[in-house]
Amino acid sequence: MRKLLLFGVMMQLIFVSLSWAEVKKFYFPDGKLKAEVNYENGVPNGLGKIYFESGVVSTETIYVNGENNQSKRIYYTNGKLFQEVKFVNGYLAGDWKMYHPNGVLAEVRAYDDQGRQTGIVYYDEKGQIVTDGLWQGHTQDGKISGPYQIKNGKRADGLWVPEVSHEKISQGQLAPGTVRLKSGKVLEGEIIEKTGDSIKLKKGDEIKSIPLNMLDKESIDLIKRKEK
Repeated sequence: MRKLLLFGVMMQLIFVSLSWAEVKKFYFPDGKLKAEVNYENGVPNGLGKIYFESGVVSTETIYVNGENNQSKRIYYTNGKLFQEVKFVNGYLAGDWKMYHPNGVLAEVRAYDDQGRQTGIVYYDEKGQIVTDGLWQGHTQDGKISGPYQIKNGKRADGLWVPEVSHEKISQGQLAPGTVRLKSGKVLEGEIIEKTGDSIKLKKGDEIKSIPLNMLDKESIDLIKRKEK
């Protein structure tokens, strides 16, 4: 009986050692909190938050096994809701909602479960649908975007095309401090060097060299932004 109990305790300890969770935090150069992400078994899993330097939440993302296949909420610099978007299997799905600074819906884009845009509706700041006439949106810092001419419910400049977005979104937004391979595997670490056709990724005392052609598009774009 005692041996069975010891065996059970050992198995629990092994399970705990193989399955661990933590909250990782990232900081601006001045020490202010930049992001915090829940990790399980070395990959983002659960809620991740990115902050403006003011301390206001910029983005909230739900990760599942390293990927954003749930939802994302983006906020204005004053903390009010700016956008809500959902993902299913890496595709935009359902309604992508955008809001005016006063909290009223500004725009709703509808997507099917394959990421195809199936419709769009514009609203003015009083919540009235705009089918013909001028409409304006806003940028994340609250500045006016537009005005744009709407005709028969669509922007006259041809922004909306029914079959747009039929490409898989790059599996959702990357968590801070990570890159992703084309296979979908998420690697954690700091990019410390880029040399021609590869990068060096540092995690603790370990440094890995990763060819650029193994990384997905979102990771490549991240590296290009860091070079600017």
